[in-house]
Amino acid sequence: MMRFLLGLIFTASFHLIFASPRLKQKAFRGDTKAQLRLAFKEINSEPPNWSGATSWLEMAAIRGDKIACNLLGFSYSSGLGVSKNTLKSLEWWELGASLGSMNCIKSLAINHSNEGNKVKALSWKIIYEKAGLKDQQDDWVTQINPINELEFEQAKLLADKIENSWKIKRETGITDPLSHLEKFGELTLPNGSYYKGTVLGNTPHGYGMKVSANGAVYYGYFSNGLECGYGTSFGKNGYIIFQGHWIDGNPISK
Repeated sequence: MMRFLLGLIFTASFHLIFASPRLKQKAFRGDTKAQLRLAFKEINSEPPNWSGATSWLEMAAIRGDKIACNLLGFSYSSGLGVSKNTLKSLEWWELGASLGSMNCIKSLAINHSNEGNKVKALSWKIIYEKAGLKDQQDDWVTQINPINELEFEQAKLLADKIENSWKIKRETGITDPLSHLEKFGELTLPNGSYYKGTVLGNTPHGYGMKVSANGAVYYGYFSNGLECGYGTSFGKNGYIIFQGHWIDGNPISK
C-alpha cells in the first residue's frame, strides 16, 4: 500500500505546489481532477499536510474518483490527517471497490484477514481474482485461503452479494427497471426452505444458498427456483453429501 501511495505522490507534477486560484475554482465547481491535484499538493508539501488533503479527497471521492477513495481509506486506517477510524477506512475502500479500484479491493481483503474475519477476506480475494489480476509485489493472495469447502462457499455467496449490490446501484430505473434485474435477496420458499442469494422475480436464479427444513444446506447455482449447475450439498453436521452438477433440483451422478 505504501509503495502504491509513494508512486502516486512522486509522479504528481512539481508545479502543483503553486496551484492557482483558477484550479481551486474548478475544484469547488466539482472538477474531480482539480480536487485530486489539490489533494496531492497538500500531500507533497513539507511536511505532508494530510488534514488539508482529506477535504479535497472527500470532494473527489463522493463524485466517484476511485483514487481518492483509496487514499481516504489509507488516511483513516493510518490516522493521517484524521482520527484513526477503521469503519471509515472500510467505507471509503468499499466505495472505491464498487468503482473498480483493485487497490481498494486488495486493502479490504488484507484488512479483514488481519482482523481475523476469514470469510470476508476470502470474499474480497475472490472478487480480486475474478478480475484476472495477479499481485506481483507480495504473496497476500496465497495467504488468504479457506479452511474448508463450506467456508469457501460462504465467501462465494458474500462476494456475489457484494457484486450484485454494485450492479443494482449502477443501473438506472429509466433504462433498466430493477424489477427486471437479477438482484440479491432473501426468500422463504413454499416448502419452508430459506434462500439467500441472487433472485429474479422473487425466484432463486443464479448463485445462492438454500437451507432446507431438515437442516441440509446447498450452496450453488439455481435456475428458475431449482438447483441447476454446479453446487454442493451439506448435511446439518457440516459434512458434504454431494458435490457436482445438478439439474432441475436433482444431483447428477457420474
